[in-house]
Amino acid sequence: MHIFSEGHTAIKKHLVFRDYLQQHPDAMHVYGRLKKKLAQAYVRDIAAYIDGKDDWINVTIRRAEEWALAKGISYE
Repeated sequence: MHIFSEGHTAIKKHLVFRDYLQQHPDAMHVYGRLKKKLAQAYVRDIAAYIDGKDDWINVTIRRAEEWALAKGISYE
């Protein structure tokens, strides 16, 4: 869960990421496996866990934004 102030710049990225994963089960499963792997490797190091997800998330957000644009989905 994420909580943001109204109008926060990260809201759009989180929504497009969520919607992309919901529509792309393969990507959702890859993300789930990555999170489990990192959680096991970094039980007591939340910063390393978060860092381990960053590259995958950033690539996926770019794909999600392209997907949303192609589908005519707007988060404005």
